[in-house]
Amino acid sequence: SAFSEEERFKYKQYINSLKDTLLRVFDPSSTSYKVILAGKYLEEDNPQMALSTTLSSYKKNGSHNDSVALYYPTALAYEAVGDLDKQTTFLAMASIEDIQNSVKSYIALRKLALILYQKGDFKRAFNYMKCSMEDALFAKARFRLIEVSKDLPVIAASYDKEMLEIQKKLTKYLWVISLLVIVLLITIYLIYVQFKKASNAEKLLKTSYLELNAINNQLLILYNKISESEHVKEAYIAYVFRMYSLYIKKFDDYRLGLQRMLKTQQKDEAI
Repeated sequence: SAFSEEERFKYKQYINSLKDTLLRVFDPSSTSYKVILAGKYLEEDNPQMALSTTLSSYKKNGSHNDSVALYYPTALAYEAVGDLDKQTTFLAMASIEDIQNSVKSYIALRKLALILYQKGDFKRAFNYMKCSMEDALFAKARFRLIEVSKDLPVIAASYDKEMLEIQKKLTKYLWVISLLVIVLLITIYLIYVQFKKASNAEKLLKTSYLELNAINNQLLILYNKISESEHVKEAYIAYVFRMYSLYIKKFDDYRLGLQRMLKTQQKDEAI
């Protein structure tokens, strides 16, 4: 079960007495001293002094191994002044250091998970909180388990809700894609039918062209025959006309001869 208020008060007093003792023992220039001093400033609601303490040491030591202990108190100080972005940055740095150094009973990753949850990044929040739970169980850190147990169900519910929404969207997209695939298949089929019709029409036109070409050739042959027949007919008619003309001329000459005979009283000769 969770600590009672009385237990919390006694625990806090005990921690404060230990901090005071350590501040008297540690070298004021050491990182451990800065960490404890920053913690006391935060308890006294003085985040600016806490930031001044941690950042001055951090700038002095740079990325030295001793400075990594300042990440978490710096994140708490930024939380106190309301700078969420810098708080997130230093919590991430502290979490990385904890994991790389195989620290199991940590706080930074859990707080980072809560910030990500507030920002709506439920997936990472769930994964980070789950990792915090597993490490707390491994370390048998009772107080850390209590803290994580309060937050994990809420984050898990939000994560499940987000996954359900994503699943609904994916189902919707799947239906849309299926519909588009059906439309595409219908379009391909219609194009195939039109192409087949065009191919058949092309074959029909080609066949018709060949047939027309054959008919045209037959007509040319017939025309040539008719033309030859016409020439023969014309020659025959001309021959007949010439013969008739010749007979008519002879008949006319004969008629004129008879008239002359009749005029000269040569009746007997004419008869």
